Formats: sequence, structure tokens, C-alpha cells
Amino acid sequence: MSKPERIIVQIAPKTWLMSEYKLVNTYLLEGEDTAMLIDGGIGIGDLAADVKKLTDKPVIFVATHGDGDHIAAAGFYQRAYMNPLDLDRCRSFPIGREMAEFCIRTRGPIRNPETPVPVLMSLIPDAPLPPLPEFQPISDGYVFDLGGRSVEVIHTPGHSEGSCCLLDKNTRLLFCGDACNDRLLVGNPDRNEGLRQSLATFEKMWAREQEFDYICQGHDALDKSDKSFISDYIQAIGDLLAGAEGQPRTDAMHSGTMYPKGKVMVWYNMNMSRMRSGEN
Repeated sequence: MSKPERIIVQIAPKTWLMSEYKLVNTYLLEGEDTAMLIDGGIGIGDLAADVKKLTDKPVIFVATHGDGDHIAAAGFYQRAYMNPLDLDRCRSFPIGREMAEFCIRTRGPIRNPETPVPVLMSLIPDAPLPPLPEFQPISDGYVFDLGGRSVEVIHTPGHSEGSCCLLDKNTRLLFCGDACNDRLLVGNPDRNEGLRQSLATFEKMWAREQEFDYICQGHDALDKSDKSFISDYIQAIGDLLAGAEGQPRTDAMHSGTMYPKGKVMVWYNMNMSRMRSGEN
């Protein structure tokens, strides 16, 4: 079997979804002066080289959150940004081969079942990744000017304390990281407290739904996604806070209680011994 290539899909003008072999998504946005790489995967293949094929602009790196499956490529860029509430989180993850092998073993059979695990393992570079950079801080309302293209930071805690979405006002896309995937993992052992925090974040996102047409997920999707994922989560969490309960479920990625609603799944009462805290 030949080695697969990174999936790259142009989802809007000067905007590309770059799927790390269906395990995690990164996004490249190009302005007139600067390009922005949103998230940096787990280190399979050569993301930095693929970025250079798409843009000759200087690239800044922006992390939606600090999980190890989203920041592996950060060290390739001198200008890197993250909400400081996630700095300790990012330092707790082993960046490099250990994280890549873990994600391939546990996520590969579900997210990319057509590609054998040994083939995905063979895509991990032999050379170690560069160390993580000193991240410059971003917070709610921070605006990046890429040159004729503005991208606003929206603080969306829930998946992690420092999780942020990025609103591209030119293409009307909301880049969500792990704030709004097909599944929401409520890692807080206090079920209701975790649900209430997530609900507040989804309501904050939905209050601005007139400003974007689609969301762009950190996992699961290979194209833009319907923004009604957000309203589905609002309904699902409302059900749970009103007394609904899901069913126990275990798969290769997660173990806990799962409640489905529309296009989404809410997982809670998670068995954290089977997964890295907060990782989707």
C-alpha cells in the first residue's frame, strides 16, 4: 500500500482545510500580507512543507487550545499565539512521537479505518519536532490583521479553560478547534458544572451566528460544517440539565456516558484513565 498524502481541501478563497490523515484538522488562511495556520496537529508527515506549497507569505501560528494533538507544528513558527490559560495544559502533553503513536493507535481505527495503523505509524518523521515556542498571549476580542483579512479571537472555555474560536469575518467561517466537533467531551467530574460551562460557551457562540455561515471543526469533518451543530449542543445540554440521561458506551477512543441529539453527541462521566485529559 502506497503512503497516503495529507488531505488538503480549499473551503473558501485563500482558505484550506489540511487534514492530518483524518485524525485532526488544521487550517491555513492567507491574507494580503500574512498567512495564519490554525492549529498544528500531532506531527504526522511534514505539515510545514505542505503549508509552503500553498503560500509564500510569512506564517503565524495560532492554537485554538493547548492539547498535544493540536500544537505539534508550533515550533516551526517564530510568531505563535495561545490563550495563556492553556499554557500549563500544553506543557503537560508529550509532543512528538509518543503523542503521534498514541493518537494513531486509539484514534486511527475510528477516524481513518481504511488506512492500516502501521501505514500511519510510518508517516511519523524520524527527526524530532522543534521545541514549542514562547506563545504570545491572546484573549477574547483580540483581532489579527492578515492584510485585508481580519480574524477575531472568541474565548470559548469548556473543552479547556483557554479554548478559543477564531472568526474570519471575510469568509464568514468560525474555526472552532475542539469547542464544537461531532462529539463534546465533558471532562469535569462534576457533570452539571461541566455542562453549564459548555452551555454558556455554546450560547455565546450562537449569539453571534449572524456573523458566520459555517463552522470548521478540529476533528471529524473534511469540509465546512453546518453551524446548527451549535444549536444541537444547546438543546442536548438543556435536555441533560433538565434530567435526561445518556447510555454507557465504550469505543476505541472514549469510555463514559453518551447522549446523542441531532448531529452531535455529549459524553460525560468519562473514564479518564483511558484517554488523555481533554483530548478529542
